[in-house]
Amino acid sequence: VWYQRESDDRKPELYAELFEAMIDCWRMEWGYCLPFLYVQLAPFARQGDNNGNGYPEIRRQQSSVRKEREKVWMISSGDVGQADNLHPAKKMEVGHRLALMALDKIYDQEHSADAPECTGGEKSDKGLELIFTAADGLHIKGKHVNALKLYGPEGEITEYIAQVEKEKLLISGFEINRGAKYTVEFAQSPYYEINLYNAAQIPALPFRLQI
Repeated sequence: VWYQRESDDRKPELYAELFEAMIDCWRMEWGYCLPFLYVQLAPFARQGDNNGNGYPEIRRQQSSVRKEREKVWMISSGDVGQADNLHPAKKMEVGHRLALMALDKIYDQEHSADAPECTGGEKSDKGLELIFTAADGLHIKGKHVNALKLYGPEGEITEYIAQVEKEKLLISGFEINRGAKYTVEFAQSPYYEINLYNAAQIPALPFRLQI
């Protein structure tokens, strides 16, 4: 189990390469494909001279590692961060999610352990429809989806409605240009407070999507 690596924000573009090499090295030393669980960096804004500016890129790099190596799984921590604390106090949630992932992926006990992850989207008559995996019971805790930004051909769109329809997130309330490109950003800043969950109460993973 691997948790945190804040100091890598000095060279975030190297994170995936170094992390994959570390996993490969440990597996070579142990002599088998050691199962590897890790926690995506929690939301953070500033503490001392650390402003978290490299965190969004580290999170993107962290997310890619699980797709490049077998028996590697990542835990979502998007709801446990503290703006002014590098080491957030909410450890129980992180430990619980790691345990669920280990039980489900390694010990063959069925648990809902994966975080909701946006895998694509499309334009429709309703608006922009975002598709998620691990989205059983997808819901918003509150009236609005936190940490969500929408951009159209003329810049940021601030007036919109985001709501869950079954296992999709529908963004509507604005006029859609079918021929234009739209960019949806979710949790792409150093600090955020995610309130989009699945039925297992696991928060959605950060993403950036162009539709």
